[in-house]
Amino acid sequence: MRGSEGIAREWYHVDNGDGWDLALYRTHHPAKIDRNKRPVFIVPGYGMNSFIFHFHPSGRSLAATLADRGHEVFTVDLREQGRARKVTSGKQTRYGLSELALVDFAAAIDAARAHTVAKSDEIDLLGASLGGTLTMLYRTQSKNPAPGRVALLGSPIRWTGVHPLLKLLFGSPALAGAVEIKKTRALAGLALPVAARLAPWALKIYMNTDATDLTHYSEMVNTVEDPSRYVNREIAEWIKTRDLFINGRNLTDDVERFTDPLCTIFANGDGIVPKETATFAHYHARSARKVLIEAGDRAIPYSHADMFIGREASRLVFEPLIAFLEEGR
Repeated sequence: MRGSEGIAREWYHVDNGDGWDLALYRTHHPAKIDRNKRPVFIVPGYGMNSFIFHFHPSGRSLAATLADRGHEVFTVDLREQGRARKVTSGKQTRYGLSELALVDFAAAIDAARAHTVAKSDEIDLLGASLGGTLTMLYRTQSKNPAPGRVALLGSPIRWTGVHPLLKLLFGSPALAGAVEIKKTRALAGLALPVAARLAPWALKIYMNTDATDLTHYSEMVNTVEDPSRYVNREIAEWIKTRDLFINGRNLTDDVERFTDPLCTIFANGDGIVPKETATFAHYHARSARKVLIEAGDRAIPYSHADMFIGREASRLVFEPLIAFLEEGR
């Protein structure tokens, strides 16, 4: 499929070997693609799919921006996201962060390697929100992780700061894991325009209406997915203990041993993953090359989603991110 900006996008089915057919998207600019550049793989966060990387309400999306600069871009819908579909019959199987990172993520990376035209064996990984957590789980626990640079955008590793609303929502692991939430996208489509008009303050934990154009809210909500009650419980336990334990390993300890080039991006008004939590990897990883990028300022703070769809996202996030990916070339 060819977009109006000359950007081409195709998608592939990916069998994750665990009963799910994932969706992998490849985006590039046929006239500008540089096979000498490392491909970029972007993984979405929690309660969302990859749509947001291909959409911007008032400018060029993150994927289109990267493709316009010659990068080959892969995005993925993990299980229960976007075009991903369950291919085995029967009751929904239980899964958690381990399956998302070490089964789905790994399968999608293998598929990206199979479809890339890049000359490099390395793949740069961009994790959005919880997608950054999955990225670090994959890089530190996978048996054969793809080497390359890593960028974390509003991603928690160790909860050193938690917004009061998150404390309330995830205060009880048992309760968080017991409640099944459905039709989240439809609810978001109804609530977003009302909240933006009558109570914009209520949205600021996730999105600042002064920073982002909400005219196209009906398109924005296409990125919303229903949360998993199993993952909800896991997140609640993680917030309670501050550290994330997967397969008997503490992600905090693994990140403190991480040595590859690392870019950490945080939004200065983020209520989902506050600064002290979003910057943990930057201050504790052993990487010789580390870059810290702050999105937003005092006049117009940036919230969680503004990093991807804010009016100034290209200048504040996309361009500094690309500079990190391309430095040394």
